[in-house]
Amino acid sequence: MTILVVYPNKLDLSKRDFCPVVPGQTLNAWMSANIKGYYASGTPPFSYRVNGRQLTTSDWSEYVWQDGDLIELYAEPKDPVTAIMAVVAVVSAGMAIYAMNQIPDNFQTTTPEGSPIYDANAQGNRPRLMGIIPELFGRHKTFPDIISEPHWYFSDDDEFLLLMTSVSVGDVEFSSSDIIIGDTPISKYGVDIDYKKFGPGENVTSHPAHQNIYTSREVGATASTSGIELKGSVNSIVANITRTSGSEMTVLSEIDGFLTEHWPVEWEVGNVVSVSGTLGAKSVSESHPGGGWRAYGTEDKLSFWSQDSALKDCQKGDYIQYPFSVDEKGNIDKWAVGVIVGVGSGHQDYVPFNVVLVANSYGHIVPVNTVPAEARYSEIKFSGKDDGRYIIKSKTETKAKLKRLYPSGNTEEPWWSMFTYQGDNKNWRVTSENSLPGKPAGPFFACPQSEVTDKIFVDLKFPDGIGHMDDDGSISGLTLRVMIEWRGEGETKWNKQEFKRSASTRDQKGNTVHINLGRKVRPEVRIYRITGDSSDSRTFDRIEFKRLKSRLEANDKYEDFTTMAVRIRGSNTLSRSAENKLAVIPIRKLSIPDGLGGWTTDTYPTRDIAPAVRYIIRDSGLSDVQIGHHELLRLHEVWKARGDTFDAVFTDDSTLFDVLKKVLAVGYSEPTLNYGQIVPVRDEPRSVFDYQYQPDNMLGKGLERSGKFIDEEEPDGIEVEYFSTETWKPETVLCLLPGDLGLKPEKVRAFGVTDETKAWRFGMRIRRKKRYRRFQYSFQTEMDAFNSNYLDFVALADDVPGYAQSGRLEDYSYQNGRTTLTFDAPLEWGEGVHHVALRKPNGKTSGPYVCDRGSNPFQLVIYGNLDFTPDLSGSIEPPLWLFGAADSWCYPSLIDDVTPQGTEKCSVKAVNYDARVYLDDDNEPDENGYPKVA
Repeated sequence: MTILVVYPNKLDLSKRDFCPVVPGQTLNAWMSANIKGYYASGTPPFSYRVNGRQLTTSDWSEYVWQDGDLIELYAEPKDPVTAIMAVVAVVSAGMAIYAMNQIPDNFQTTTPEGSPIYDANAQGNRPRLMGIIPELFGRHKTFPDIISEPHWYFSDDDEFLLLMTSVSVGDVEFSSSDIIIGDTPISKYGVDIDYKKFGPGENVTSHPAHQNIYTSREVGATASTSGIELKGSVNSIVANITRTSGSEMTVLSEIDGFLTEHWPVEWEVGNVVSVSGTLGAKSVSESHPGGGWRAYGTEDKLSFWSQDSALKDCQKGDYIQYPFSVDEKGNIDKWAVGVIVGVGSGHQDYVPFNVVLVANSYGHIVPVNTVPAEARYSEIKFSGKDDGRYIIKSKTETKAKLKRLYPSGNTEEPWWSMFTYQGDNKNWRVTSENSLPGKPAGPFFACPQSEVTDKIFVDLKFPDGIGHMDDDGSISGLTLRVMIEWRGEGETKWNKQEFKRSASTRDQKGNTVHINLGRKVRPEVRIYRITGDSSDSRTFDRIEFKRLKSRLEANDKYEDFTTMAVRIRGSNTLSRSAENKLAVIPIRKLSIPDGLGGWTTDTYPTRDIAPAVRYIIRDSGLSDVQIGHHELLRLHEVWKARGDTFDAVFTDDSTLFDVLKKVLAVGYSEPTLNYGQIVPVRDEPRSVFDYQYQPDNMLGKGLERSGKFIDEEEPDGIEVEYFSTETWKPETVLCLLPGDLGLKPEKVRAFGVTDETKAWRFGMRIRRKKRYRRFQYSFQTEMDAFNSNYLDFVALADDVPGYAQSGRLEDYSYQNGRTTLTFDAPLEWGEGVHHVALRKPNGKTSGPYVCDRGSNPFQLVIYGNLDFTPDLSGSIEPPLWLFGAADSWCYPSLIDDVTPQGTEKCSVKAVNYDARVYLDDDNEPDENGYPKVA
């Protein structure tokens, strides 16, 4: 493809317009054809570059664009804006038209789009040149990528397809029941399909599909046949027009109302053609006793003398006929072909004559008695002026340069330099004497440019069978012969290999012919029939050149991913449209927890989340030291008990954290960084507070709170898209709370979820978070909040009357199973149960504890002992406390963000904690998407 790029501003190369253009033209020609009012100027409006090379003004009209050129025009600021904008407009319009009409060619894409796995309309096998190799986790249907060009071949008259595919990065496990074509397991096809799986690094050469076989794009099905039909030779042509120019000839034939120049491909250099039907044929006779066939003066050389001026209208090299024998009555019964080798005049008895000296068909002078005496006064016959035999000296696809020969043999006439009749001529017949026996198909290159091969394959098909139907309806045998010729690029000599096939059947036949070249070349190949093609409808001799293939270098193993080689026999049980619908449902093999706080050395099939998380982190280049294994293994037990799995295929590039977010999301978790380790954090029901923050350890304005009431414009439900294992296509499920109508649901995607109930729970978690997490908190502390991590469960308090009280602990005592706490402020008691919580020296929360009134307003009593020993020595800050009614002693919250502000303080954001968020984590939906009621 040739691309034209226009930069309207030379100083800002980020702004540009581009479109494909047709090669074979100059820039001036393109401008003239596309830009209204364009004229060549001495100071062009653009700088002109091709493939990065600066071209001159003269190149505008001289350099012809080649296929693959990158043409760049840089607008010069001195020139009129209108001229520049006219070019930009044309280029922009050209690109728009191109984009609308362009058919995607996946074999040619440099950076392909993501896998079609999740697009039901595009699912299928395809190459992914320069693309991301899909990576499977868990169990999921995938369409293996083509990693070596698929190719067909014939064996025992059956046609087979070989596919070499990449299933996934890493090792996977599957069986024949997990391999599907269309919607049918391959086990249903019996022996028509076989496969072999190769693990990462395993040698793949045991299966023929591993070969890198290139199939020529020029050979294949036509509008009416499954291959290029091999025809018999074109032996004779009477064209609409035979055009001559000097010694060159071309024939023009009418095709669909248009005259088209051509030259038969099988008429090659060195072949001989004869031309007949040209103007100028005549006969000259003479009755004068001194004329007719006689000696050339006194020399015994055959010549013809005549007073007829028509004899003068000839030249050396003209073909003639002279009498060669007579019958018993003296009548001429045979004429011989000769050639004029001399033209002149003579006198006999003072009578002037025109004289021609005659040679035989080989150009040799013959004696006078060559013509019988009885035929002395018979005529001399002249052929047409340009009739004769010609040898092809050179040729192109449309014309040939010729040289005239003597009527017999291969000796060139020394006098001939050009055709007598120049230009367009009608009714000329051109006949081949020794062309190829059949019309060649080709030559075609067997491998791409810059590639070489030492082995080629030719697929021949006999679509009607082989044989001849006899009068009694039986089929008699027939042998068909084909010549396959090849030569290296740039070579002139053809190497030949004959192929023949015999049969007596109307069943289709096919053969793949293997040809070892013996050396590495880029071969061009042509094929033609040796056996002529019959016009008898009872003869079954059609031959189709179906495929031309070459063997290129191939990998013998693939280090990092699992591959699968497949052989499919073409049969009536499998349509061609299903051949690119080869799917596999594998399960990934990874190291799994060993139950002892570590991981297994061997890999096992698993759908679990934790093994995928560990593998992804390690695969990114990190080590186990940088993984929070304690929490990961704890969550593994949680996910395992709940049946949470991650089943998906990654097909696009992404960052480590983005991938981890997707994997952990199905377990309601997220990745976090904590002191150099990646630690998963799960959003789950909480009962134990991690930390507490209150006016005593807050800065500035203290706790700020904001919230949002339910808005009528909010989505009234969640619609989850997931990839179903039932259909292996995207499906949706509606997730509704009581009161939701589901008329305007928010759409989310549950990547990695393949079960409808799991997808509903995923969506209900989102729906409940949107309904019940509606309050946000923010505050600042000194270094206190550096202790908190993402989603830590914290108790927050402010100084709003009627809620929590807070302060510092002044004294405590434990006696007789009761602990008495003395605070720095009097306590306000109300009705019902009250709670108290204290902050430990490490910042963690102790409690809350149910408490009763003490002996004075500053005291309270709890039953049992504290879970830590308060330090009231004054060496450290005394414990802080929170006190209040059971339902209002704090704002239960989850840490959302901790942002350092220097080294001595930080700002914190949190959201309210509400246990209702988790109520559907183990629930099931009813038929309408609402939580099922027991």
